[in-house]
Amino acid sequence: MVYLMHSVKPHICFVAPNAYAAISGRHDLSHIGGAEVQQAMLAKGLVQCGHEVDIITLDHGQPHVECYDGVRTLRMCKPNAGYPGLKFLHPRLTSLWSALSRSNAEVYYQRTTGVETGQVAIWCHFHKRPFLFAVANDTNCDPRLPDLKRVHERWLYRWGLRHTARVICQTQSQAAAMRDHFDRDSIVIPNGARDPLNGTPPTKLLSSGPTRRILWVGRFGSKKRLEWLLTLAEHCQDLAFDVAGDGNHDDPYVTGLKTRAQHIPNVFLHGRVPHGQMGEFYDRADLLVSTSHVEGFPNTFLEAWSRGLPTVSTFDPDNVIQNNTLGLVAHSLKQLKEEVEFLFRTPNQWLTCSRRARAYFLNNHSITTTVQSLSSLLCSLAPGQVNHGDDVPVSTNAPAVHAPTAGRGRPS
Repeated sequence: MVYLMHSVKPHICFVAPNAYAAISGRHDLSHIGGAEVQQAMLAKGLVQCGHEVDIITLDHGQPHVECYDGVRTLRMCKPNAGYPGLKFLHPRLTSLWSALSRSNAEVYYQRTTGVETGQVAIWCHFHKRPFLFAVANDTNCDPRLPDLKRVHERWLYRWGLRHTARVICQTQSQAAAMRDHFDRDSIVIPNGARDPLNGTPPTKLLSSGPTRRILWVGRFGSKKRLEWLLTLAEHCQDLAFDVAGDGNHDDPYVTGLKTRAQHIPNVFLHGRVPHGQMGEFYDRADLLVSTSHVEGFPNTFLEAWSRGLPTVSTFDPDNVIQNNTLGLVAHSLKQLKEEVEFLFRTPNQWLTCSRRARAYFLNNHSITTTVQSLSSLLCSLAPGQVNHGDDVPVSTNAPAVHAPTAGRGRPS
């Protein structure tokens, strides 16, 4: 197989098995996460930049090939197809490699830890195509690989990392961990989001006491610690708590959270909310609260900050919340309650955080800037400009992009 040479920008293929809902807008599919939302935005943005773009997803009954906003979707196998013990090879691997061949792209991109990292890397290695791996969560840089339970999964992931043309990280802390634990240098390309205000100043104001609302968005999983929010709600009966999300599976943990939430009168469970409908939740909220103990760089932060919505969080990627006064950071459940109460007690400080959140978003996380950074990287990997295998050249770590520091921690 040979490259198809183009005078236009390189043809890229995203390998994102769970991204069909994000790219198509279908609301009946259970799995959609931040990594999938980012890849859908990047894919559509790259089309607008002049790239030919494919995305490989699992089969949810769609045609073999579809097109959404210029992005061609290629179908692999169904999510649960095959026999236990064998489906790892067939139809999962065989259908993936078939889709990679049908794409015949010049560069391949895969995000998040998984067997796909190694599977795509192997195909790219033997077909002499550049392979990009993108970090989606801090656990992707953890040498214990807590998200990968089987020996073959961890082996394939490590092999894939060794054979990437580039590793893309979201934060400087991820880049440092990738270098320290996997001996790979990285390029830092911050996540991006669309500007819902189209460049205009935010008009958001802090609601009056009886109508103040807190928004929590995410998957019901142990890393997200929704139980912390439920405890906060029990101690703050004067506030309303909107919860947008659900578990990918109804296990005892998820069922227990739902049962508990249903017995707290100021908690409102909205289930999975289509991404296109989340704007109304951000618009009526007074704070975004995150209770996660590990993340990547959450889309929820960007979607909140783009509207001037401050954040109180137990996770602070690269310390940007603290360093840029985008809200407040808590390290315990007790402190979480104190920081929420402080911001609601000091409207001027809330307004300062709101304005700085909006400015930080505009300066650092425009989807246009993110797409342009990825497009430049793709063009640098055009055929004939990069080696393959263990001796691939790696970039130096790009400097972190931050808004001007505006004080550390809670101002006095």
